[in-house]
Amino acid sequence: MKTSPQPQRAMDLSAAAATKRIILTVTTGRTGTNLLAEALNVSRRIHTVHESKAFINNMRSVQSTPSLATDVWVNEMLPLICSRKEPIFAETGHITCKGYLKPLLELGVIPDLILIKRSPRDVARSFTSLDSIAGRTKNGLKYLLSPEDPDVLQLPGHEDLNDYQLNYWYCLEIERRSRELTELVRSHGGTVAKLPFKELIELSSFQNFWESFELPELGALGWWRIKRILSHKVNSKAKKKSKIAPKKLSSEELPELEQEVIDRIGDQARELSA
Repeated sequence: MKTSPQPQRAMDLSAAAATKRIILTVTTGRTGTNLLAEALNVSRRIHTVHESKAFINNMRSVQSTPSLATDVWVNEMLPLICSRKEPIFAETGHITCKGYLKPLLELGVIPDLILIKRSPRDVARSFTSLDSIAGRTKNGLKYLLSPEDPDVLQLPGHEDLNDYQLNYWYCLEIERRSRELTELVRSHGGTVAKLPFKELIELSSFQNFWESFELPELGALGWWRIKRILSHKVNSKAKKKSKIAPKKLSSEELPELEQEVIDRIGDQARELSA
């Protein structure tokens, strides 16, 4: 029985892509992913992209139709990866952990993962100030997961929670995925490394990460360029912050708001927030 052209194309592209080292990130966003992309691109052996449109434009549909993720890989991302001469391809955006990693493994391509960690409170505050609210606003639906998506932490009565609480839930969901995807990728033989946000923006710590993650060696000029990149202020998106400022939450209010989210989710959330 002959293999149809489309499955054969997928097999050919997957085989070609598997000869390269593919690096993806698992993170909430608002964690310095653009900064990481600029730093990785210093090496001529790494081609780095950040928040590919193919991933963003299909993310919401992928939640209800997971098979679309395979189409995105076969029709758009794998051809891009295979067309590059560099032996390493990195995508540092926060969208790939929202439905794209498992289909890539099913295609026979095993990526390495960078888990970029930042305080859930800091991330939730940042997204809230940008009016990106999980499951509620236009940007929240476009870029973030929603409590109404399948296969996420259940959040009973999420409609009556405030914006900050929805974004705090989102951070807990990404932490859950981080643990799940770590186990999955490692079981396939991939490498997983943690990169706390504070270590990403501090040169000596980032150098240690670079070496331990076995990225290509850089000379003095390369590290000088990375030092300049890391010294720039992390993208604050000040111009994009909501013109209608949300009610400012005091630090004293946040623990109670977070605890309500944890209580609604249950035992699994308590483990994640510990």
